[in-house]
Amino acid sequence: ERLTSVGLVSVKKTMWIPILIVCSLPGALWGKKYVGGVVGRAATVDCHYEAEYRTRPKYWCHGWTEQCRVLVETNGQHGRSGRVSITDNPARGIFTVTVEDLHSGDTGWYLCGITTSADHPICSVHLQVSDVPDAVWGERNVTGVVGRAITIDCHYAAVYHSDTKYWCPGTSRQCTHVVETNGKHGQSGRVSITD
Repeated sequence: ERLTSVGLVSVKKTMWIPILIVCSLPGALWGKKYVGGVVGRAATVDCHYEAEYRTRPKYWCHGWTEQCRVLVETNGQHGRSGRVSITDNPARGIFTVTVEDLHSGDTGWYLCGITTSADHPICSVHLQVSDVPDAVWGERNVTGVVGRAITIDCHYAAVYHSDTKYWCPGTSRQCTHVVETNGKHGQSGRVSITD
């Protein structure tokens, strides 16, 4: 059961999780509100939805309202238009939008949407494209579901190809490594890493 309260969701009243997206029907469609990318690279947006929408067409459009310009939509489970692709995974309740070869003009508001005969769930996402590449980059905020696995992609510049990669909590380099690569893989308890 999800209960909305001042931008937070209570799951069975035992845990608070921040909501990171503005949605038309709370609980129907959700994901990150802000996504960043770098010029020339790709940005990926995961849009999560409830099981009742598994068979419905999904879309990605440019704009803030339902009158936005549709850039790509699913035809079955996939769709592509130019630099933008969309893939639906009904078993997981997620559709993924990928914008390739980002341009600074791609910065702006977009919508994840589901076409239905009645309610049309939508969620707004702000894409911010930067001209400054980082040595390591990835999603700054990742949302998971208690009891399920989560995969986090961390990208790095080619000069770091042969270096050890690690995962640790915190925001500084002085953190304690939870897991690190030993060659190409590493595992520690429930956490694994693959380069």
